[in-house]
Amino acid sequence: FDCLLERGDQQLEAENWAEAGRLYEAAIKLQPKHLAGWERMARLLDMKGDLKAAIESERHALAVVGEKASIHARIGWYQQRLGLADDARESSERALRLDGGNAAAHSTLASLAIPQGDWDTAILHLRQFLEVTPDAGAAWGDLGLVLANAGRDEEALAAFQRSLALEPDRAVTWFNAGLNMRRLGREQEAVA
Repeated sequence: FDCLLERGDQQLEAENWAEAGRLYEAAIKLQPKHLAGWERMARLLDMKGDLKAAIESERHALAVVGEKASIHARIGWYQQRLGLADDARESSERALRLDGGNAAAHSTLASLAIPQGDWDTAILHLRQFLEVTPDAGAAWGDLGLVLANAGRDEEALAAFQRSLALEPDRAVTWFNAGLNMRRLGREQEAVA
C-alpha cells in the first residue's frame, strides 16, 4: 500500500496523471478503508482541475472511512472553488461540528464571508485559523485587511505587523499596512 502511494506520488510530481491514478486506484483496492489512498486520488483530481470528481472521491472516502472533519473541509474548499458558496459553507460547518479547530474549514468560511462584507464572521474564522496556524503570515495579512475594512485600524495595524514579521517580503501587506497607517494619521510611517 505505502509503496503504491509513494510510486503514485512520484508520478504525480512528474505530471504523469494517468499512471498516478492507476497506482492510487491499486492502493485503494488493496486497503479501501485507509484514508491516504482516497486523499491522494482527490489531490490528483484537483491537480487535473476536475474538482467535481475530487468531491466524489472525497464522498467515497466518507462512505468507507466514516465521518472525518478533514474530508468535509476539503469538500468545502473544492465547492468554494467551484463557486458553490452555500454547499461550501455547509461542508465547512459540518467539518467544524466534528472538529472545531479544523483550520481548513475556518479558512473557507472566512473566504466566503469576505466578498459578502461580513467582517465579523471573517474576523472570527481568521482568528480561529490563526489559533491553529499562528505562523501563517499571509493569514495575518488577510486578518489585517478584514479588520481595516471593519474600521478596527489599530487591531489591523497589529495584524499587518505580525504578518510582516513572519513574511517580510510580502509586498501586498506592506502596501495595506501603509494605507492603514495613513488612516491612523501616521503619514510619514505610511510613506516609508
